[in-house]
Amino acid sequence: PAQAFFYFLEEVYLRNIDVRIVVALRTVYYGRFRDELRIEDDRLTSRPHSGGVEPFLLRPIRDPQALVRIIEAPTRLDDGRLFNFTFASDAAHRIVKDLLDFFAHGSVTPFLQVICAILYERLSAQKREITLHDYEALDDLKGIAYLYLDRGVKQALGPHANRESKIAWLTLLYGLTSTQGGGMVVSNIESLETLRVRAEGLGIPGDIEPLLGQLCGGCSPLLRGLPVDRPTPYSLWHDVRAGVFSR
Repeated sequence: PAQAFFYFLEEVYLRNIDVRIVVALRTVYYGRFRDELRIEDDRLTSRPHSGGVEPFLLRPIRDPQALVRIIEAPTRLDDGRLFNFTFASDAAHRIVKDLLDFFAHGSVTPFLQVICAILYERLSAQKREITLHDYEALDDLKGIAYLYLDRGVKQALGPHANRESKIAWLTLLYGLTSTQGGGMVVSNIESLETLRVRAEGLGIPGDIEPLLGQLCGGCSPLLRGLPVDRPTPYSLWHDVRAGVFSR
């Protein structure tokens, strides 16, 4: 399948077919992609009028004001009637500051979604404003991060899992993290067999495959497995989760 994919791209390029193909991939794979493509194109620094390969780096949103607007955007949908809640300005600014401090590199929006979802689900019919007190009551960003990880593990182990079991599983998941140059923390991809060996070393009993599957779903997914119907390699749901584990 991979060879056919690259053959298709090369044919489109060589025949100068009037079509634009967008290929999205992580930056760490760009070198391998260019190597497999086998197209020598010296127009990478200019926008070609016809044909050619044009790279575009999609940078993460780290502008504080833009992130505050993202937080407040749902409160304005349909003039505020769609979700019927408000977000206190001081809470939004504090969350953004904590996120940018906590994650020194890369994207923060995936974990921003986690924070906002956890705060939103705690609203009641009588109380429809998310305040700074609500955020601080959960022990700020670090408390919400732990809550998310704990809730994710409980999806697989059950609500009454003991502390030792949860620590063993969090340690297993932590093994999927890797620190790159410059301090960027990303998720590794590991096979089911590798995770089984690690689980045995951590004293995790039984077959872990069904539990890994449960960690891929639910309201607090921690893992991504491929293919979806019968995963064999696994990685953390997003590199942001790797950043949380590394802390």
